Amino acid sequence: MVVDMRPSAFRARKYASDKSLQERLAMLRGEWGELEAERKILLREKHELIVRAKRTEDYTIANLSDLTQEAVKKLKADGWKVFTARNSKEGIEYVRESIGKGSIALMPSPETTEAAIMPGFALSNKVTIASVGHMLCEMKGIAPLHPLFPIPVAEEDEIKKAEDKIEEGIQKAKNVIVSGLVVSADGTVMVGGAERGLIEKSDAKDVFIILGIDRLVKEANDASDVAEVLAMASGGMLQPDKLERGPGVAYHIILLDNGRLALSSSEYSEALKCIHCYSCSLECPAYRALGNLYGSPEMSGIGVVLTGYKEGIKRATDRGLFYCLLCGRCSRECPMDLDIPRMIRALRRKADVSNLRS
Repeated sequence: MVVDMRPSAFRARKYASDKSLQERLAMLRGEWGELEAERKILLREKHELIVRAKRTEDYTIANLSDLTQEAVKKLKADGWKVFTARNSKEGIEYVRESIGKGSIALMPSPETTEAAIMPGFALSNKVTIASVGHMLCEMKGIAPLHPLFPIPVAEEDEIKKAEDKIEEGIQKAKNVIVSGLVVSADGTVMVGGAERGLIEKSDAKDVFIILGIDRLVKEANDASDVAEVLAMASGGMLQPDKLERGPGVAYHIILLDNGRLALSSSEYSEALKCIHCYSCSLECPAYRALGNLYGSPEMSGIGVVLTGYKEGIKRATDRGLFYCLLCGRCSRECPMDLDIPRMIRALRRKADVSNLRS
């Protein structure tokens, strides 16, 4: 196998030889290893559930436009404030019109990163990162290694300082921004347990839930199936929970297109079946060596693929298109059976045509 490492090769070598980064990556592998055996058992035992989830994702991709319209109509009828953003800029503008310069408690995720929440509000609003691991990374000026495992190396006093900072920020926050896991067109909204905990803990008057339109499904049972597979595939780190609207709070759902609708009708629509469990990244040799240099914010090969089809081939090349070893471990680990190496090869052909191998 010939691996072409010419694009950004200097940056890759720098990451691979960074002792601090490699120490953090070793810790990440250790934490994931403790969950891996249980994950494999659960996924083997729940074969029928996974088959149903695959059918659900197939339906979503084939009917994405209609499903989006159905979901918007139903959610609005149920009292949710719903905004469909064609891109991240529109999402930022919607939030800004709603909150002005009000303070924010943010639960970081690939979705909130894609929506550019931190760069969009860091200079104009007080933003509290409501995750100890991510807060420590922010305090130390380092990037989180993974959405589920940020892996900052910190002393007890630093952890306590981060916890106190988060607690104070949440108490003062007038707005909460989190990501959603899955939403059904009949009105079910699923978020992670940490996200729900933040919403319930805060006294925010406005809550914003951000998710891609590819996270829409037809019915509540479909949402439950996808959420259960997501929980198993993440080794139990993600704990989906149904969100109910509380009194006196405006709940906003921002459905982010950002190229997804166009991708759903392309020959590479398979990429939208990704349920964002991140298990592929933790088995990926390139990711294990380079961390979030490869594919961030979505992580590893599937992150590069989604970036390529949503933001363009140049962006995918910058995210590590040529770091992939084409070993196929990601596909073997994926509960949705995505053929990620096939999509990587297709993007590389496009990069060659565009002369982007440097």
